Amino acid sequence: MGEKIVCIIGKKKKGKEEKQFTERLAYMLMAPTIVWPQMEGSITEEMKQRCKTERLLAVAQGVEGTATDFEAMIFISSATLANPPSQTWFRLYIHLFKRFYPEQHKQITGEMGEEREPQPHELQELERLKQWIYKKQTEAIKAKQKQ
Repeated sequence: MGEKIVCIIGKKKKGKEEKQFTERLAYMLMAPTIVWPQMEGSITEEMKQRCKTERLLAVAQGVEGTATDFEAMIFISSATLANPPSQTWFRLYIHLFKRFYPEQHKQITGEMGEEREPQPHELQELERLKQWIYKKQTEAIKAKQKQ
């Protein structure tokens, strides 16, 4: 009798794992790059591909339920084309840009000096943005799958 229970539980778990794998795969491959409204043209194909690569790396590292830092940088970049950023968002963008494009960052900033690292409250804002982006991405995937 104990063997049957283990077998049944094993089957349920496998089904759940398959569903989670399918959801992760759909997210990695199908999630759109979220940008500020009407700024879609500001994102290059290279950036879109890099988003997929960063998602793959994040999932491989066990990160789930949030967009990547690269995707947040893309969104902030597109938003600044329509609106001047606050000091917080400017610092976050520079922090992310330096991380993903160190050579370009060095060329642009030159000898301007080192900017400070983001403060904890700024990093919380970044996390909120990444969760919002993830929510928008998963909503778009669900809508696409219903079609």
